[in-house]
Amino acid sequence: MSAPALAVQELWDSIIDYLTSSHDYSSAALVCRSFVPRAQRNLFRVVVIEKQPWPAMDFYNPGSPNPGISSTLVARRLATLLDESPHLLPYIQTLEIADSGPKCYDILARIPWSHLQTLIIRLLAFLQTSCFEHIKALAGINSLRGLYFARHADPWSIRQILPASQSLTSLRLSHQDWTRIRDAGTAALSTSRRPRIEKLSLKTCTGVTVFLAQVFDFEGLRTLELIESFTPDMPEFLSRFGSTVESITLSPPEWEPDRYKDADGLNLGCYFPHLTTIKFTSSPTATIDAGRMYPILPLVGR
Repeated sequence: MSAPALAVQELWDSIIDYLTSSHDYSSAALVCRSFVPRAQRNLFRVVVIEKQPWPAMDFYNPGSPNPGISSTLVARRLATLLDESPHLLPYIQTLEIADSGPKCYDILARIPWSHLQTLIIRLLAFLQTSCFEHIKALAGINSLRGLYFARHADPWSIRQILPASQSLTSLRLSHQDWTRIRDAGTAALSTSRRPRIEKLSLKTCTGVTVFLAQVFDFEGLRTLELIESFTPDMPEFLSRFGSTVESITLSPPEWEPDRYKDADGLNLGCYFPHLTTIKFTSSPTATIDAGRMYPILPLVGR
């Protein structure tokens, strides 16, 4: 390809990257053959495996319930597609699995993932025991860097797939409440077997840090996101692992100045001596230098 043609193609690639929906990417792929690689790269970057409704209404039985397409069938179609078009496999960077059974996980575990970076699992605690071996295989993929548990996970379920995830650097949990769990039911893993986490994101989580500290290594934690998760168990966790944190994201309830008065015992300077950046979820684009925050938050240890 000549230099002018290459420049034009790069321009078209940039335009395609600005599209936002799968419909747009599919339409772009039909416009021109040279658009196909870029459109497919964006279209398959995130793959969601879940139950889907039928694409059209059953006109013969309009009042009948719509059983939809099972997640197992969706996974089987994906496996067939990747078998017929293996060039698509490196495009898939994020795999999200929801409302799936053993057959679905078995199909997904057999796919030779090569560039998968993030695995999202929903409703982990409700899965059948036979699913965990397949999830463990997915979590052990060499290229995997991020693991996300959304809604209804528990310490026992997460423990089942560890320490297969040795390559992990990012961990995210959302909508978890483990305050009533008195005993995680397992001893702490040895330091050499714990995945070393550099980014931790907690959204609406309570009572999770005690268990997390047993099975993950947070000694090199660099980025921390606390979204409605600054609960009574958090200060002890931060006192152990906050010294290496450089960037923190807080939701409004966490960063209100009244929450950080000395009377509350929450001195951010003690927790994050190397903090350089603070972000607020109320304004995702706002990034504030930690030094400028001193009048509001006691970021410098006293």
